[in-house]
Amino acid sequence: MSAFAESIVEDAALAWLEALGYAVLHGPDIAAGKATTMGHIQRHHLSDAKLPVPPAELVRAMDPVIGPIVGSIWRRAVQSRTLAAVRDSLLPKLISGELRVVSESGPDVPNFR
Repeated sequence: MSAFAESIVEDAALAWLEALGYAVLHGPDIAAGKATTMGHIQRHHLSDAKLPVPPAELVRAMDPVIGPIVGSIWRRAVQSRTLAAVRDSLLPKLISGELRVVSESGPDVPNFR
């Protein structure tokens, strides 16, 4: 059975929700301009909250199915961020002419394959 750190699963789930079009906000963004982060929540709300937890046997049985999916989501999210960073660093240099792309046919011949 593979083990996932809570932060990895959380990051993958947030990336998935963001990809579906949901806005992902974090505590400081949500609480901006408020005296407390969650002033509208009372202590009894926390103790009254119910969270279904599947039996350990079911979690172990589902891990071979869910584990690769979560891992794939995580890898794609990391890859997407990496590609975006490369794009963001190269695009201004390409637009300004600081970098040029040279085709196999030569520097001035477009290569449309």
